[in-house]
Amino acid sequence: MASLSEITTLLTQAAAVLPKQGSIKDEERNAFFSAYENLRQQIETPIDAAVRVLFGGYDAIALQVAMDTQLLNQLAMAQGEEKTVQELSSPTGADPILISRVLRVLAASGLIKETGEWKYAAVPLTGAFSDMSPLSKSVMHIAHASESLVKLPEYLKQKKWQNPNDSFDGPWQFALPTKLQYFEWLQQDPKEQEAFNTHMALQRMERGPNWFDFYPIEDRLLANDPNKSRTFLVDVGGGVGHDLAAFSTKFPQLANRLVLEDQAHVLADVDKQEFKLDSQIKRVAVDLFMLQPIKGAKVYYLRTVLHDWPDKQAKLILKHIHEAMDSDSILLLNENALPEEKAPGFQARVDWLMMSILSGIDRTPKQFKTLLKESGFEVHGVWTPEVKSPGAGTVFEASKK
Repeated sequence: MASLSEITTLLTQAAAVLPKQGSIKDEERNAFFSAYENLRQQIETPIDAAVRVLFGGYDAIALQVAMDTQLLNQLAMAQGEEKTVQELSSPTGADPILISRVLRVLAASGLIKETGEWKYAAVPLTGAFSDMSPLSKSVMHIAHASESLVKLPEYLKQKKWQNPNDSFDGPWQFALPTKLQYFEWLQQDPKEQEAFNTHMALQRMERGPNWFDFYPIEDRLLANDPNKSRTFLVDVGGGVGHDLAAFSTKFPQLANRLVLEDQAHVLADVDKQEFKLDSQIKRVAVDLFMLQPIKGAKVYYLRTVLHDWPDKQAKLILKHIHEAMDSDSILLLNENALPEEKAPGFQARVDWLMMSILSGIDRTPKQFKTLLKESGFEVHGVWTPEVKSPGAGTVFEASKK
């Protein structure tokens, strides 16, 4: 058995010869992270664990301050050349001592590197958090969610530790405080809305293959589609149309039978995206809690919609879809289903994000099946990608009982 010092030497040597990030497959990287976490847990002391868990939030706050003070922008633009703390402080007039304290945390997090006393430079990750990267919008979105997260223990204690079950009266409203539901609050601030929309677009990029690449659409849907004048698929709560854009590219013959539904202010941003949504795709402004306007479609499709809502509101959304469906209509849910056991840390934490801002929940497959059955649906099957990375989509197929 190798000693700890020998293992440390091997890890140091491995770090020097690892392939570049672009050549590493997702499944290989996820397996590496899993092995790394297991290795860390084997030697971590209670004090180590306390430091890791309790001080993790400070990294996120330091990152937000760094973005507000343009530190990452300056270092990224310097393209590897070192910058002094005084140089980095100058554009915003920030106190150099404060900036040095921010930079120390970023260097310890691996987002920048320290090159000397009060001197820093960019690393490959630095540019990903500058204003030139869309990831900066995700930081903005999640950072503001922390306002609710920090007060979550107080909220849960007041509620006698009951699971939040009302998106209009939950942790978010308690923390701010506000009477607005989270999506209503977003509408009040265009920058926050833009950050949310960008975050959702990035999330789609990291969820593995498109749903129609692992769900057998030809056998399950296209083989029994005699009525070509019928609406084929309604993307309920489909945002600015990322999924339908990809779907219509693969199935262009169906473009004139597709419908994109979301709130009017969301649909207003469709034509502002880098991709172009096929002009044949119909756009319909809807309220998820009102009657579904498209009746009798072949497919009603929801991607990561229900995880935004606790059962109280999720059942109302499903009720309206159920009422609009014909006997042969199909409901497809594409969701971030948590595994029944050993949930990855990323998914477990996203579930807390949903709870803190929306009273939502990332359900397990069993919980989704229960929700569907209690809402009048019969579940016919569940499909996942062959290689399932954390956060990858899970497709549930159901019809009216």
